[in-house]
Amino acid sequence: MQAKASAALARERVWPRVAVPAVGCDLYLHRNRLSGPLPQQWGSPGALPNLRWLSAFDNQLTGSLPSSWGSSPESVPNLRNLFLSNNNFSGTLPVEWGSPNAFPMLRNLDLSYNNMLYGPLPDNWGLSSAFPVLQQLRLHNCSFRGDLPASWGSPGALNELALLTLQGNQLT
Repeated sequence: MQAKASAALARERVWPRVAVPAVGCDLYLHRNRLSGPLPQQWGSPGALPNLRWLSAFDNQLTGSLPSSWGSSPESVPNLRNLFLSNNNFSGTLPVEWGSPNAFPMLRNLDLSYNNMLYGPLPDNWGLSSAFPVLQQLRLHNCSFRGDLPASWGSPGALNELALLTLQGNQLT
């Protein structure tokens, strides 16, 4: 599925309608010169219930990160790895992504090298119910400003976090 999907996407440069099978599914869409925003509808409850891995780094994706992806625990309940680095995303990090159990299985989140992502880091991303199993959070080489939220260091916050990269921002 990976080779056929990647070749078709590279030719069309559009987001496909994705039908995820009943068993776990991994989507490898990196380095395909994809452009445009990530589909909001992928965050609709039940849209991608078995998606485990989304790798879409090194493309030309634009727009804001879809807030709908964090709007419900049913949006992407099995997503474990989300790699969106080295694109052209803009705006702030969605506070919805820090909602309780928005990403209950997410272990790796890489948004690095999106230098049009800006603003403060969301305080609620550090709540004990946000990202309960997150192990790696890469936010380096963006345009974040301000202080590291105190909630990120509070007891119970980001308990499983083993790697946090923030270099190349304007944080104090």
